[in-house]
Parts: sequence; structure tokens; C-alpha cells
Amino acid sequence: MRATRALVSKELHQNAGRLIAATLLLLIAWATAWGAARQGEGMMSTFQVVAAFAGWPLVSASLYLGHGIVVVELFGRTQRFLEALPIHKGHALLVKMAFGLMALGAWAALALIAGAAMATEPTEPRFILVLGVRLGAYVVCLWAMVFLLGMFGRMRIPIAVGVIVLLVAADRYSSWQVWQFGPFALIDSTSFPFERHNIPWRAVAESLLLAAGACAAAQAFARLKEGSIVEALARPFGPREVAALTFLGLVVVVVFSTLPVAAEPQPYEFTTDRVVHRGHVEIGYFDDELQSTAETLAEKLTRMLDEMVAELGWNKLPPVRVVNAPDVRAGQSALASNDHEMGVVIRTNLAQSSDVMATRLLTATVHALVSAHTRHVAMLEPRHWLLDGYALHLALRGRASPTPPTGMDAFWMDALAAAHRVPVGPAFLRDYHQANDKVGDDGANALSESGWRVLESEAGRGAVVALARAAFGAAGTGGMRDSWRARQSTARLFATAVGRDWDGFVSSWSATLTRDRTRSPFREALAAIEQAEAAVELRRAGARPVAIRARLNAPAGTICTVYEQKLPPYDGPLDTDAHEGKHFLWPAGNTVERLVEGDYGSGERAFVALDCELTPFAGRVRLLGSRVTIP
Repeated sequence: MRATRALVSKELHQNAGRLIAATLLLLIAWATAWGAARQGEGMMSTFQVVAAFAGWPLVSASLYLGHGIVVVELFGRTQRFLEALPIHKGHALLVKMAFGLMALGAWAALALIAGAAMATEPTEPRFILVLGVRLGAYVVCLWAMVFLLGMFGRMRIPIAVGVIVLLVAADRYSSWQVWQFGPFALIDSTSFPFERHNIPWRAVAESLLLAAGACAAAQAFARLKEGSIVEALARPFGPREVAALTFLGLVVVVVFSTLPVAAEPQPYEFTTDRVVHRGHVEIGYFDDELQSTAETLAEKLTRMLDEMVAELGWNKLPPVRVVNAPDVRAGQSALASNDHEMGVVIRTNLAQSSDVMATRLLTATVHALVSAHTRHVAMLEPRHWLLDGYALHLALRGRASPTPPTGMDAFWMDALAAAHRVPVGPAFLRDYHQANDKVGDDGANALSESGWRVLESEAGRGAVVALARAAFGAAGTGGMRDSWRARQSTARLFATAVGRDWDGFVSSWSATLTRDRTRSPFREALAAIEQAEAAVELRRAGARPVAIRARLNAPAGTICTVYEQKLPPYDGPLDTDAHEGKHFLWPAGNTVERLVEGDYGSGERAFVALDCELTPFAGRVRLLGSRVTIP
């Protein structure tokens, strides 16, 4: 212990000036980065500054500190004196490693604390734990690599340059991505500030294994031939060595300049001539019998998109490609890809053409285009309902009356059924993703669309256009401006665009739905839904521990679907594409029990849902949607 204290005291005495200078420079780097982020358009989260700080500023500080702890001492040949002391061989090297790691860890911890203190977003303990694990593993790996590099003395710079060149070449000319590996993935600016729940264990393990290898190599290298090689490398380069390394560097630059550059990803293109072209719309039908269906659909889609562009004030529209996909269920559409420059690709089953299918396709197209145009800001809660409702409302325009109907409108019926389970009010709009769990995508879309329909009936088409343009007209930048728009409350957005009181509109919207649920013929059609019961029955962990019991006055043969999806330990928006649906026919009688076909252990979580296709509803009516924990 006395030897350790003496060695630590020596390191402090020798490197106190470096520690103070590095700390001051890091403070300046932090203040500069913070000020630039606050004034620029690139900050969506405070912790982006922490991720940037862990990049070049912390790397530079570690190199500066490593030079003093390792290179200077080797150059001064004082390691021979340390090895002659009556201490365990390698003890001094371990103290050096720990000393530098503690200094580097302190700088990183202070940056994380400062980021949390200045944060404007929620910083729950789980989030800080995730950030701490990521930053800690990164610091350990960084210092281990810097320490090993310092052992090579005068060769450290050429070796570092060579490693950088190899990494760039591997990332550019192979399928391996450097930013998805180990320490690079841990401080990736696209995930570090935003991933609140999952610890990237693979990247952590890669970083710690790399650090362990570097530490072992440094220990072995320091003992090789009693440290004489390390001592020799500490001497500076001679003129001939400088010339040789310069020539080698020029050769490397020339070789890399001749290598081909990886091709940019290309937009989706049809490889068949069975394609209908209408402006920005292309529909691949692949079967001659479906040509007329594709042409009709292309006309509808083009007309609607032209109206949307004019309404929202966009100056351009990316291409929209629809692909005939027989494996997609009738009446549904599946988004294959979505890019704000290369366009949208949607798969649908043209052979099962119907008004509902066309409406779903139009809705999915508008949803994807608006989401890409705003850089997905329109999908953030609690404004997501605006996008879902507007997409369906635009798709229905010209097909359904803009006012709450007096007859049996199928999509209005969907809204009334959803309102029975999730009444329109502050909770529905604030916790929209949870409401979506309860009523399903079809119900949530219809309920959201009913708000736009009520607005149009009360304030006219101009109010709808004004609100849509305020919410979706501006193109996303991927920067701070998007964050500012996302923070604007719906009430303020509504009041600014429409000029009406938000709370008063929500009350009117809710009253309209409540009134129609008690009117004939809606009351009779909703009776079966309002009397239906469904519940989840949990059994002990093991094979198929989840069951659904439901009672519904439905005709035998009604198509119903049980969905289940394994959930992580935290709550977040559901990925509906990951739902595994099992279809069945409702048996004779009004009670059914279905086992959920998933293997779960005790403490695991699952989302389970039961949907049925009932008339006169346009979409699937959700009888049950729940997140459960297996006992």
C-alpha cells in the first residue's frame, strides 16, 4: 500500500500541470460545444453535447495525458529506476494505468453530470444508468488503447495513422461499419443521446474485450527483453526514418485515391413493363388482369397527392411506388421503405381491390410522405394523432361527407366504436400510443380522423387547410428547429392556425361523438360492441401461459385475430409490424377462449390483442389490447 501511495504521489507531482491544463482546455471545449449547439440547429438533445465531448476533446485530452504518463517517462529512462525498486514487477505500470483511467473517468463523469444538469428533457435514473455504462466502457477502452499506443514511443504516430487508415478503408470498402463497432457505437451521436432503455451490451463487450487485450499487450510489451525495446522506441526519429515514413505516407495516399468509391444507394425501380405511370406515382401490377385496377388507383392517388401538395404548400414531392403483393392481406397496405429523397414504396394486394383497400393505401401513402417530409417529427407523441387523422381525412375526401354523417358511414362507425373504449379528451391526445394499444390502428386512425371531420363541419375547409399546413407544411431539418416545433403544444398550434379555443374544440368533438353513439342507426350497430367483454387470463410461466376470454354477440364465422408480441422491460410505442397475428373463425355461441401461442418466463412482458371484422365497420374492431406481465 505504501508503494502504491508513493507511485500515485509521483504521478501527481509529475503530471499536475498536465491535469490542470487539460481540465481547463476541456472546460473551454465543453463551453464552446454547448454554445454552438444552443445557437445552431443541430441539437435535439442536451446529451448530443456529451457525445461530441467524448469524441475529439476527450480523445485529445487522453493523448495529451498519455504522453506525460507513458512517453515522457520512457524517454527520460526513469522506468529503469522504478523497476529497481523493491516492488512487484509491473506494479508501477498498473498504477500508471489506473491513474490515467481515473483522470479520464473523472472528466467524462463531470461531462455527464453537466449534461444531466442542463438537460431540458426527462432524465430518469434508467436513462442516466444507460449513459453511464456506455460512457464508462468507452473511457476504459479509450485509455487502454492510448496507453498501449504510448508504449511504442516514436512509432506511436505512424501506428495511429495506420490504424485510422485501416479503419476508414474497412468501413468504406467492406460491409463492416466502423460506427457500429465497440467504442464507436457507444458514443454514436444518433443513439447515445436518445436510447433511454437498452444498454448496447454487444458494443460494451467489444469495448471491454478490446481494452483487456490492449492492457495485456502493454504489460507484455513493457517486460519484453526487460523493457529495452520500449526504451529504444522512446528515442526520437532520425532524418532517414522521417524521410522513409513520409514516402510511405505518400504511397498510401496515392493508392487510396485510385480505389473505387462505394456506390450510393439507388431508389427502388421496377424491372417489369407492367407499370402504370401517373406523375410521381408508379404502380407495378405484374398481372395483365390487374391493369385496370392499377390505372384507377393511380388516378385516385395522383389526384389526392396533387391536392395534398397544394394544401400543405410543399415545393416538391418524392416518387411514390406501389407494388402488387399477393401475400398482403386484403384491405391492408405494408410500408416497404420511406425516404424523404428517394420516395415511398408500399406493398398492397391489388387482386383484393375494394373501396376500403384504396382508402387504406391512400392513407398509408399520405402518412409516409408527411412523416418523411417532417423528418418524423409529425409522429412524435402527443401530435401523432394529427398525422393519423389527417392522412385518413384526406383519403376520404370526395368519398365521404365532410360533416358527421346522418347515415351509416363505415369509418365514422369505427370512430364511434373506438370512442366507446377511449373517450376523446386530454388523456387520449396526450397518451396517444397507449390509446392505440386499446383500439388498434384502424380505430385510432378513425377516431383521429373524426376530429378533423368535426373541425371541417364547424369551421370550414379553410380551418382544416390552415391546421394541416401549420402542422405538416414545414420540411424537417433534422436539427434544433425540429425540436422546437415538436415542443410546441397542440393547443398553441391549434389556436395559432385556426384561431379557436383548443379546449372548447375538444369538448365539441367529444360531444359530437357522444351524441351520435346514442342516435339511431348508430346505437343499434354499436350495441354488440358495447356489450362485448374481453379479458386476459394469466397462468404460471411456461408454455403458453396467456389466454384470452371474450364474449361477443357475433355471427358464427366472423373473422377474428389474436395478436401477441413480446415486450422489453420498458414501455414505448409498439411496432405493429412485429405483431404476430393468428386468425380464427368465431364459433357458434358468443363466448370464446384462445391461448396465446408464445413461450414466456416469469417476469417477462407481452402485448396481446383481439380484433374482429364486424359489419358495418370499415376496420377491425379491437375488443382487447393489453400489456401484461407473466407471473
